[in-house]
Amino acid sequence: MEEIQNTLKKTIVELYAVEMDVVLTPAPENTGCDFATNVAMLLAKTLKKNPMEIAEEIVRRLGETDLEVEIARPGFLNFKLSNKNLLKNIDKFEKDFTKNISSDEYSGQTVICEFSDPNPFKVLHVGHLYTSIVGEAISRVIEYAGGKVVRANFGGDIGLHVARNMYGMLRKIKEIPTDLTPEKVADLLAECYVFGTRADEDSAEAHAEIVKLNKMIFEIAEAGEDADYSGDPERARVAELYFWGRKNSYQYFENFYKRLQVKFDKYYPES
Repeated sequence: MEEIQNTLKKTIVELYAVEMDVVLTPAPENTGCDFATNVAMLLAKTLKKNPMEIAEEIVRRLGETDLEVEIARPGFLNFKLSNKNLLKNIDKFEKDFTKNISSDEYSGQTVICEFSDPNPFKVLHVGHLYTSIVGEAISRVIEYAGGKVVRANFGGDIGLHVARNMYGMLRKIKEIPTDLTPEKVADLLAECYVFGTRADEDSAEAHAEIVKLNKMIFEIAEAGEDADYSGDPERARVAELYFWGRKNSYQYFENFYKRLQVKFDKYYPES
């Protein structure tokens, strides 16, 4: 914002030999821009010129800078913060921040930060993106202030959503696919979840089976992957699908976190 104001002041002096304060306000939402100013209309009174003409002259001169600017009648200048501009300012802020600010507020303390918390067998959504970014930001601030941070992640790997998913998996997955990425597996599990949820809501028979699966999955998760179900083919099938789905879900999450440069120290599954 300050950079836009300074650049505009300089441009106005160069074009019209006029010194003036530049006030920026939030741009109207329908413009898709970030800031707006009416300097062209204010200059029109002094210069006795059409404000649209002044706005066009300013925009032509600003074309030599990194600023993205649009004209709106009767002479507003609307500024959009480009990705290049944002990155440049973030880089400058980071350098100034680390150079000029220090803190020992959390020195000698260990802080557990729990965030993100997606459920296995379900897809990620924008809420997970938001909490992952905010949680990581808070973690880094505490670390900068001298603290030790343990990043923790809780997820529901048992429960009704898993039982509904399993109901769909048993009907949609005849053989476990070996050629799917974790992201494709997540998409497949999402289809199974929608299928199972609808069945649970629409059919008393399906609901009864899902209740049974819910109890069975809890027992399977508690027994662990090494349990032997050679004498119980139904339970063996559910266990095979359950651990395959859970493993791919966590890998799907890890791929997502890698892109965000977030790494967790502890996972706490509900099981």
